[in-house]
Amino acid sequence: MKLITCPKCKKKVVPSRTICPNCKTNLHADEQEQAINKNLTECRECFAQISKNANPCPICGAKQFTRTKKITIGVILFIILGYKLSFWLTEKSMEEYHQKSAVAEQAAIKKQQIEEIRQRKKKNESITNRKKMLENIKMTLTWHTVAFDTIMQANITITNNNNFTIKDIDLGCAHYSKSGTRIDTSRHTIYDTVPARTTKTFNEVDIGFINSQTEKTGCEIQQVIKHGL
Repeated sequence: MKLITCPKCKKKVVPSRTICPNCKTNLHADEQEQAINKNLTECRECFAQISKNANPCPICGAKQFTRTKKITIGVILFIILGYKLSFWLTEKSMEEYHQKSAVAEQAAIKKQQIEEIRQRKKKNESITNRKKMLENIKMTLTWHTVAFDTIMQANITITNNNNFTIKDIDLGCAHYSKSGTRIDTSRHTIYDTVPARTTKTFNEVDIGFINSQTEKTGCEIQQVIKHGL
């Protein structure tokens, strides 16, 4: 059997004894004191040592926080802090989302404006090129009527001064009476080609129906297409 040492006289004593047989010292006093202290706590109001189960304090009467109450308060505080943190993160996230949305919207608007400018520029260039192309095309026309003066037939000569072949020549004609009143219009497309820097004549082209009172006709090239497009 393992012996214990008396803290006062230092004699070896069997562990079953509570009192040292030599000096009468309580051998388990420290353990008993520790057990007593383990069940004690400090009053939150008067700071006296009281039992952990005492509520209210037997000395000052102040109510004590039990372990369960402390845990409950801690859980409530944790929930409140978690809610505030979640709200703050959500608010911050929404703010960042709106900022990113605003930036994306501004970028989209700017992109659209750039595209509109590009389209206008392209359109203007197309109009300019079309105008130059038409200016380099000359046309002479003589006409007469056939089929009991109901159909306009024309001999058309086209000179293409462009450096590329043209095709699908679209003609627009306005017809006038003796009094000068415009009484009719007609359109006709010559689905043929005129090579670059050459002159080509198209004979007996049926322009279409014409009013029998037509005295004068004026025709212009409305549109042509660059060959190869």
